[in-house]
Amino acid sequence: MSKAPIAINTIIPKTTGLFFFVLFFISYTMATTIFTATRSIIICSPESIADKCTTLKNCSENESAKFWLSVMNDLKNRGIRDVYVFCVDGLAGFREAIGAAFPKSQIQRCIVHQIRSSTKYVNWKDMKEVMADLKKIYGAINEDEAMQGMVVFRDRWAKNYPSCVRSWEENWDILSTFFAYPAEIRKIIYTTNIIEGLNRQFRQITKNKPSFTNDESLRKMLYLASKNIVKRWTQRCRNWDVVLNYLKVMFEDKTA
Repeated sequence: MSKAPIAINTIIPKTTGLFFFVLFFISYTMATTIFTATRSIIICSPESIADKCTTLKNCSENESAKFWLSVMNDLKNRGIRDVYVFCVDGLAGFREAIGAAFPKSQIQRCIVHQIRSSTKYVNWKDMKEVMADLKKIYGAINEDEAMQGMVVFRDRWAKNYPSCVRSWEENWDILSTFFAYPAEIRKIIYTTNIIEGLNRQFRQITKNKPSFTNDESLRKMLYLASKNIVKRWTQRCRNWDVVLNYLKVMFEDKTA
């Protein structure tokens, strides 16, 4: 496969104006944008998805603040003036890039990825208890209750698993963002599993094919696969009317 990554303009559809709400999901293998505007969800085109998937190898090699800043700047050049919430996993440099390009935007780090990375070296004998204590944190009713859970978690596990505790404390500002939202919105922004699910469907298509003759052959295969995948993207977000009303109140100063 070619070592030159495909330009980001093949990923993001051309658009203008201020979107009501944007969730930006980034995975380790693929970058895709979901624009949520008024009552509809607009996904980037199948052609764009296929283009991006030909850069799977190169994307991982360029995960740095400089690379993601170029992604952010391209979004701005395409007309996006504001992003209310970025939903991301723990990609290196992505947080810094968001801060530089969209300093007023909120960031919510994927709770699922955080749990996975922070418990990587937890002994399996303690895993059940550690997970139970973590659930008291991310499953709390509000941030105050979550902070109390953090204190208990630190007191109990800091000695045996200092890196696990430190990971939650150091990233708390972007792990706790979703506590400011009602349950209907928390379910949408607390994880990037949506894009992970898309990646999984692409892997099912390509896993039985050991190699591709060139980039174009991979592009065509993923394009055809994406045509079938997007046919199932018809389900509306549950309680979407309620979500919209909450967002209008929370971001009234930006939507005015």
